[in-house]
Amino acid sequence: MVADKDMEFTDIYNFQCEYEKKKLVVKTFSNKNILELSRETQPILEMYKAILAHDYILYMHSGQSSYFIRRKDVHTIWQRKDLIQHGDLFYSLERVPAEKENKLAPKRLVVIFSPMPPKEHYYSANIAHRCFTTSFASMQKHLLKNTVIMRLMDLNLSYGSHYINTFNYMEMESDVQSAIRFVMDSQHIVKEDVVLYGGSKGGTGALYHSLLGDYNSVTVDPIISTEQYNRENDLHYLRDFRKRSILNDLVKLANKETTRRRLIFGYPLISFNYNLYSQIPSESVEIHDVFDSSVHKHADISKNTIVEQITAINELLLSSSNLHKIVEQISALTE
Repeated sequence: MVADKDMEFTDIYNFQCEYEKKKLVVKTFSNKNILELSRETQPILEMYKAILAHDYILYMHSGQSSYFIRRKDVHTIWQRKDLIQHGDLFYSLERVPAEKENKLAPKRLVVIFSPMPPKEHYYSANIAHRCFTTSFASMQKHLLKNTVIMRLMDLNLSYGSHYINTFNYMEMESDVQSAIRFVMDSQHIVKEDVVLYGGSKGGTGALYHSLLGDYNSVTVDPIISTEQYNRENDLHYLRDFRKRSILNDLVKLANKETTRRRLIFGYPLISFNYNLYSQIPSESVEIHDVFDSSVHKHADISKNTIVEQITAINELLLSSSNLHKIVEQISALTE
């Protein structure tokens, strides 16, 4: 345990905080953590958001106390050995298994942007449960050979900020772009062989950053505006922390000349997100309409389009101009 000099102590009934310490401990007098309690009373919701506004992140609940740490100090509490830090961003790499190596093909990269946590982890005090939800754990076995998988943590606020800058983390977008370029350079991967992927808030990040950095992407019903979630009792805890809508940013970025493709799987009958991303110029974004009787809400779209998503990712990788050059070179040697 870190010494008391690094911690500031308070409680939910006499909340006073100077926000001067590396860690903050809030006594809740309950086995419920402060995130859970914030959904029960407005004063605790405001208390929780005040802590987030000072750039602290909930990481543990023990002894009826919720523990927070400054975002910039999160690296001091990680026990996982698979996380790599780049700037203030964390990511993991799944390298190519030996049985999936192909020396006659280029090395490829799929970048996965983390979705919202499942129901059982929605109020977890564990940072990884909330900000680093594993999406498509079995993806490697479905991808073309020579594909490295990079998973990005959405480390910010309560559940992340959809990989968009916030007033407390103005470098998030540049950290994401820089981390992807670093992995590409270190793994000797060219842009034509990269696909960004995500659904829901992960789709927000994948779509936005594919336009920002000029990459191919496959996304599922990306969240373009937080308006609906803000109305629902600030469901993602983003109200007042970042711009409500990124539609204008996406439209501006989409008007740049490019040869990249951005594929979005959307369900026209679930219209909130669909009506927004359908306003992005079609020259840069291709919307694939989903019509499936098993889809009833936003969360159903991704799990009912798994085959379509993996097919689209592999299709983009197979259409790489770099791959075609390598094939032509090999063909010339055999003539």
